[in-house]
Amino acid sequence: MSLQHSYLPGVTRVIVGGCNNLNSGCHSMIRVDGSNLDCIPVLKLHGVVLYPGFSLPLRLHDPRWTSYLREKVDEVRFVRSSNMNVVLGILPADPEEESESSSSNANNSSGKKDIGRIGTVAVIESTNILVDEGDTSENQRSTRMNNDEVILTVLGLCRFRIISCAISHPSEIVDLPLYRLGLLQGDADPPNPPFRVNMRGTIQTHSMDAFLHSVSPIPRHCWKYVWPHHLVKKIRSIIVDGGPMSEWDGLRKSSSFPCSKNDSGYFSFWLATHMPLSLGEKVAILEMETVTERLRYILSFMRLKSHRGICCRSCDSRLASVVDLFSLVGITEGTSGAYVNEHGFVHQTMTLKKAVEENIWCHGGPQTKDSWFPGYAWTIANCRRCYHHLGWRFTILPEEEEEGSIDIDRHPKSFWGFSAMSIKAEGNFHDQVNSNFPRNIG
Repeated sequence: MSLQHSYLPGVTRVIVGGCNNLNSGCHSMIRVDGSNLDCIPVLKLHGVVLYPGFSLPLRLHDPRWTSYLREKVDEVRFVRSSNMNVVLGILPADPEEESESSSSNANNSSGKKDIGRIGTVAVIESTNILVDEGDTSENQRSTRMNNDEVILTVLGLCRFRIISCAISHPSEIVDLPLYRLGLLQGDADPPNPPFRVNMRGTIQTHSMDAFLHSVSPIPRHCWKYVWPHHLVKKIRSIIVDGGPMSEWDGLRKSSSFPCSKNDSGYFSFWLATHMPLSLGEKVAILEMETVTERLRYILSFMRLKSHRGICCRSCDSRLASVVDLFSLVGITEGTSGAYVNEHGFVHQTMTLKKAVEENIWCHGGPQTKDSWFPGYAWTIANCRRCYHHLGWRFTILPEEEEEGSIDIDRHPKSFWGFSAMSIKAEGNFHDQVNSNFPRNIG
């Protein structure tokens, strides 16, 4: 289970088979037709975007979902195969949709309006669903089914587009909307350039942009604008070469910062996960067709000098700066992560060392129940101007500080966590990107 989900109660059973994509055999429990998946349930979540390669915690109370997941987990464990997993779709809910439940940000309404939308195929990594293999009686089975909560973490595999609604199979035990999903192929890393052997038998290689220029009339510098590896190099130079004084130093210090320079697809999703993007910008990146499009979008975001502040989504009050982003060593995996509370609400939360406190109003006293960060208490933080919920202020527990359980040199006495649903970057990023895009990429 992911380090940042260790706060979840009772989640110990890892059931994922160690696969990284749907082409490695992990879809043995579902019917596959070419590049499509049939009869897959899709969970719609408000304020949440899951990218391939990243995990998401869930606490589900809907009896349709809890019953379905228990049955599927039992099937996988009964077969005892490492190539079989429970598969579901994660879809960002339309902002105009209202949640069916007041205790969760999950929305499971179905309809033709979802056809064509893009989400992420996921498999269950770990869950609190327990199976007593020595007792298969109806009484024991009924006890499990009556439990009103399923806690789990899921791992994103690849993106999908909803093709059509599917009719529930007669053998299905619950009435969940099922869909036919088309798998999107734009996330794979591009191929390496071809090589040749010279007269001395030495292998000679050259960059892909140079190779493409040699076989086409398009100038080499034009290919650099669209070749993912070149864009990755530019983004990494902004993050890494800036050193400790760089405003993006928080990204560089993240324990999960990608070391490989070749996996441009994963790198684009990693940046989208950990950068201070609004929910709308995260959804826009998920829906982009190619790696190049995502990387160019992110590079433009990083290069716009006026785009450095983090503001309240509701009233534009300045809350912090990107230079304040940081990750808790040994506790979090980056500057942003998804966390779920006891009521089932999932918040994609970014952590910041400091904030503009005169623009923030902390409501109530520090609470330790279900704290996402061990050794810290949380206090609700609202915008002082419009009272919109922003996130939380986290403060170290006095007993932890006295006992030395937390290294003060590596962990601050207090920090802030802002939800992606509640913030946005300063300025109108989309308009600035459209007007400055060519100049920012070259």
